[in-house]
Amino acid sequence: METKVLDLWYCKSRKKEGDPIMVRTWKDGKATVTHTDKWQETYWDKDGNRIKIRIHFQNTTGKPKAQGATSMLEIIRVE
Repeated sequence: METKVLDLWYCKSRKKEGDPIMVRTWKDGKATVTHTDKWQETYWDKDGNRIKIRIHFQNTTGKPKAQGATSMLEIIRVE
């Protein structure tokens, strides 16, 4: 059985406020929504390696930034 713990999305209409990353967390079937300019969580893969997942508003560089992206999701294996 799956249980939803987290929803994460980018909300363009909150871009002017500077916190367009929407985080909805679930507990006991009830949701709480917060907005932020960055979000990060740490998880472990099946082999026990630590994996960091993060997104920051205004963190793009290079080609993504040139194409208009303002936030980039990063998945990092922590050595």
